[in-house]
Amino acid sequence: IRVNSFVTGGLVPTKMRGMESQHLMHFADWYGTFCYLAGVEQTDWVAIANGLPDVDSINQWPVLSGQTTETQRTDLQVSPVTLIDYSGKWKLLTGADPGSINANTVPGFVPFDTQAVGYYAVGDKEVNGAIISSLGTACQKAKALLPYPLNESKAIRCNAGLNCTNGCLFNLDDDPTETSDLSADHPEILAIMMAKLSMNSKLWTAEEPWGVFNPIRNGADPRYHGLDMCTGNGCTDLKKCKEFVYETGFYSWAAEAPAFHEMFV
Repeated sequence: IRVNSFVTGGLVPTKMRGMESQHLMHFADWYGTFCYLAGVEQTDWVAIANGLPDVDSINQWPVLSGQTTETQRTDLQVSPVTLIDYSGKWKLLTGADPGSINANTVPGFVPFDTQAVGYYAVGDKEVNGAIISSLGTACQKAKALLPYPLNESKAIRCNAGLNCTNGCLFNLDDDPTETSDLSADHPEILAIMMAKLSMNSKLWTAEEPWGVFNPIRNGADPRYHGLDMCTGNGCTDLKKCKEFVYETGFYSWAAEAPAFHEMFV
């Protein structure tokens, strides 16, 4: 989530050159920003006229140019279980983000001590961070392989991580590494963000224009008659679209991460 991005060129005001910005942004916001700089409107009137969502990019030039210190984007839904709100101050987690990178985690739990991204050197090989995450559930996987009744024994305890079933809340301004769950201290913020997370996770409709939009004409493209009824180069990967809409949501890139057992092949 926290990645570096750079802006350069003659349009950057002198006072902003060499400066850093901590404002909340999404990569989709570059579209709205470039439209503004090019002097064109970003609104997609054709899409709106046909019952499709408008572009949700936000022009970030006011903060990039130093015209204002007010954050332009106030919230960012990372996945069906993760929401950043209040201009980037608060982060809500209700479990591990979906996708094969977290395929072995326990629903509602976040294995903080084992989360990892990128690639790591293991001997003479580079190992995807998904392996590091999966190791955190080695106990559960080993227990599941035991014969009954050992596989259900309460005497063999496995730590599934931080229990975020009812929501974990982190103050990213004061705790950027997310070590202290403050949900009990701020129940009102937790309730507001839980409601927003639920609302944003529903399917987008013209009547209720928020949530996850089905990219195949919102599920009503007359050219398709089922997930397996389209062939040829002109076909959309319906399996991936279905995965995006109903499973991984905004966190769809994680679905591409190799499964744990594939990492050693």
